[in-house]
Amino acid sequence: QDPLDPMESERFTEQLVQFTGVEQSIATNKKLDRMIQLQSDGQLNSAVSYIGKTAEFVSDQLLLSGGTSTLSYGLEGRSAETTIKIVDSSGRTVREINGETSTGRHELVWDGKGDNGAQLADGVYNFSVVAVDDKGKTIETVTATTGKVTGVEIVNGVATLVMGELGATSFDQLFAIRETPVPPPAQS
Repeated sequence: QDPLDPMESERFTEQLVQFTGVEQSIATNKKLDRMIQLQSDGQLNSAVSYIGKTAEFVSDQLLLSGGTSTLSYGLEGRSAETTIKIVDSSGRTVREINGETSTGRHELVWDGKGDNGAQLADGVYNFSVVAVDDKGKTIETVTATTGKVTGVEIVNGVATLVMGELGATSFDQLFAIRETPVPPPAQS
């Protein structure tokens, strides 16, 4: 306010009230930011306990390691035919497997071999499950894989589990967390 040209006291009071409201909004935003940070820290601290465990999560990828890999899938209804296709990084189908046809969750341990019987290289592969009923109508499926939790990250304010070569997944994509099996001792 210009002291040589004073404003009306009502307008001056109105501006003071508006200024106070802005200050309160800034203080509230700072407190909310701090609460969000504390929540993220809490998520991170909780998620750290999953490191080293095996997670089953929604995915269309699998990790072939040591010549084997486990994938799982769910069928919304009974199928007449279920086909599992495993695809390499170049997009080439390397294996087609006939899957289970009953409703529910199924697990498959892939031996890492291609359709020609040759052992394939360890690495990340994609897979799909196509199920059709006796009329040729597609049945809804859900695909999942397992991976060892190797780390935890906060992405867009949400804790995610890092699965090594399989990337990261959020908690809403998890089906299960299990103790990672200890491999048997090497025989000499």
